[in-house]
Amino acid sequence: MHRLRGILVALFAAPWVLWALVRTLVLDGGHPLVAMISFTPYAEATSILPVVVALVMRRWIVAALATVAMVLLALALVPRAVDGPQRAGDDARGHELVVMTANMLFGRGDARDVVALVRAHDVDVLSLQARPRRCSASTPPALGGCCPPASCAREHAPRAPG
Repeated sequence: MHRLRGILVALFAAPWVLWALVRTLVLDGGHPLVAMISFTPYAEATSILPVVVALVMRRWIVAALATVAMVLLALALVPRAVDGPQRAGDDARGHELVVMTANMLFGRGDARDVVALVRAHDVDVLSLQARPRRCSASTPPALGGCCPPASCAREHAPRAPG
């Protein structure tokens, strides 16, 4: 029974320890770990639980591992809480990037209006959704005069009904 309690305490602490290892060793390279890592603040907020459980159950090694995991998770969050060094002067903000998106309504949208908006707002990045199938993967003809050659990634999403 004594050994079973130790195993249960270790199993209880395992998610936090594994989370800290994945986060610290940057093992979050693929789906679904990339999305899960965004929940690190919540894992850190609850990371005291396995420490307390291990201490109450007198599982010193598990308590030590859970404490290390708690510290590693806290260290992962330090950059969010501490403001980094700032450069002085006008260049501190960097360059402004203007991004625009437009839904072309499967050919019912007016490309000339889009061109007028792109020119009026000095758009750097233009993303077009719901382009008609007859458009090529390159810059639509109406946009050719104001935009550099496009780098298009055609999505294979189903067409909207109606």
